[in-house]
Formats: sequence, C-alpha cells, structure tokens
Amino acid sequence: MNNMKKIVIIENGPSLCAFFGRALDTAGVEHSTTRMWRGDPLPEEFDACILTGDYHDITRGLKERHRRELDFLERLDGRKLFASCFSHQLVASAHGGKISRREKRLLRWEDVAVETGHPAVGGIVSFDAVCLNIEEVVKPPGDAVLLGSSEGCANHLLSYGDNILSCQGHPEMSVRRGSARVDTLALWLAGGPTSTYREYRGSRPSSLPETSEFMQSVILWLSS
Repeated sequence: MNNMKKIVIIENGPSLCAFFGRALDTAGVEHSTTRMWRGDPLPEEFDACILTGDYHDITRGLKERHRRELDFLERLDGRKLFASCFSHQLVASAHGGKISRREKRLLRWEDVAVETGHPAVGGIVSFDAVCLNIEEVVKPPGDAVLLGSSEGCANHLLSYGDNILSCQGHPEMSVRRGSARVDTLALWLAGGPTSTYREYRGSRPSSLPETSEFMQSVILWLSS
C-alpha cells in the first residue's frame, strides 16, 4: 500500500468518520478528517476523499454544508471519491438523478450483488452493507453506471467515470468492532424495539468479520 497518498474523510455528522478511519488505519493509509458539521473548511490538498453519510435527508432541503460539498464535487479534477448513504444520494442529485422518500425506512443488512466489474471492487461479486436510509436513488443520472443492487435497493452501487464510486449502504459498518454502536443507532431509527428493529436484528449476520473485504478493496483503489 502506498502511504504517500493523502486521503481526507469529509464528515457530515458527529462520529461518522470512525468506521472509515479504522478501515484506513488497518490498511496503513494516511488520512485526515474534515468535520463539515462543525464548519471546517473543505480541503484543498488531497489525493482522494471519502464523503460520509449524514443524519439529514435530501428531501428536507440541503444545508449550507451540503451546498459547499456540491461546489466541492465540481472541483474534484479527476481525484477519486467514495460516497456512502446520504452522500450517495447527494452525488446522484448533483448529476441529475432523482431522490425520493421511501414508504418505509430500509433498516437492515443487505447483500449487495456486484453486477459489473470496476477497479474499486476487483473480483468481489457481493458484499454486506448495513442500510439505515429513509430515502433512495430512484432514477440514476444518465452518466452513472449501475455496479450493484440488493433486495431492498435497486441502485445500491453506482460509479461516475473512473473516479467516483458511491454506495447506499454502509460497508464500512459491516464489521465486528463497533457493531453494538450500529445496533444502538438502528434501535433509535426504528423508534425502539419495534417490528422494524426486529427485522433489522433478523437480517444481521450471526458472525461479523474483522474487516470488510469490499471496503479494503475500495481503499486500495482510493490510494492507488
């Protein structure tokens, strides 16, 4: 792994960088974090970046930090980007896609089938991702390539050119360390020990891996 590459995590809410940070540490990749929710300025000097999810929803209107991120996307200049959850939708919206609110929150673990090859996924044919979203990309932009789908999310993994990859779910959270925190977040989003939360618990694999093979492949791509 080339440690000379500088990767920045652009964090849209408190603690949303933690899983990405640990995955980068495991891969031995240098990284820093820009905390958008605290008003940090967007980075200028970096080689690749990660845009995290958010506790906000696209259909409720964009906040000032999101509009700054839209401008940032226009200035990538070919640098690589991985975006998850809310940012998956933000990128799709920026490229002209359609985002809609779901009738019911997708709160479960999903098995994402990778349908098309891409340098970021190598030979991976499927991966687990935790889904927490109330909104989804219902119409991908014309310049997006569909790379993967899951049972509850048709447009789960999209790419744009050779430098942008986005994922609706959270592959970075699909690991053993921090799983109790993810369960707590799911319980809060479900509004307590409801049938929705029981469905989430029922979808959770009985044995969680130490690392996400998919996420490690994405990091290799970002840092190459």
